[in-house]
Amino acid sequence: METMHIHDVYEIYMTQSSGIKFAVNNRTYELDRGDVMLFTDADLHKAIVPKNSKYERYVITFLPYLLQEEDRAVLLECFGDSDRECSHKLQLTPEEQRMFITLVEELKCEQKQQWQSEKGQLLSLCKLLLFLNRIFREKQQVSPVSIHSFDPRIRTVLEYIDDNYIHQPSLDELAKMCYLNKYYLCRLFRKETGFSISDYITYRRMSIAMKLLRKGESISNVARLSGFKSDTYFITSFKKNFGTTPYRYMHRSIQ
Repeated sequence: METMHIHDVYEIYMTQSSGIKFAVNNRTYELDRGDVMLFTDADLHKAIVPKNSKYERYVITFLPYLLQEEDRAVLLECFGDSDRECSHKLQLTPEEQRMFITLVEELKCEQKQQWQSEKGQLLSLCKLLLFLNRIFREKQQVSPVSIHSFDPRIRTVLEYIDDNYIHQPSLDELAKMCYLNKYYLCRLFRKETGFSISDYITYRRMSIAMKLLRKGESISNVARLSGFKSDTYFITSFKKNFGTTPYRYMHRSIQ
């Protein structure tokens, strides 16, 4: 959790600690105990935990293709997509928090069963997703979730990188854009986001690459369109970050 990262799975996260922040793509959310975060396999995210604080949470990850194809649209509605403005976070009432934990404990019990374990886990996961979708639909009709904005200068840099990820923006170029000394920019960027500028560029490229792979694009096209210098460099970087090759990820995503 020390760096910005993407999983090749969907993630449901509930914090059991206070004072946690979550950087997601180019936004930051402030969390209270019991808040839930929802991440797709294209969401760059990172937990920002206060120093010397106790960090407790529930984390459930799953592969979306394990769900029945006809059920995915309904069960994954609460995840939206990586371009949404403020639906990563769900604020649960105390009663909803207790229900969430009950459903997670049920899922954990199914994982320990040897007989028909996979079917039991899938049913428990579907129950949890249905529960979260009900809350999602109810809460999106209310006031939107507040998000913590980055320093305006850092947001300018983030937005520029997001629009120009194919070429490698130089540090001098970025510093000039926001009228900062480049060394101060590096410190401020890490303080605000929790990772370096070069890491952010890499992960944004990975995010684009994963979307293209899910569409069935060739490895060469994906490497070129996501800004990697060569197919070999792209394959190496992808495997380093996700523990699998782009081809295997693509095959698993579109089957």
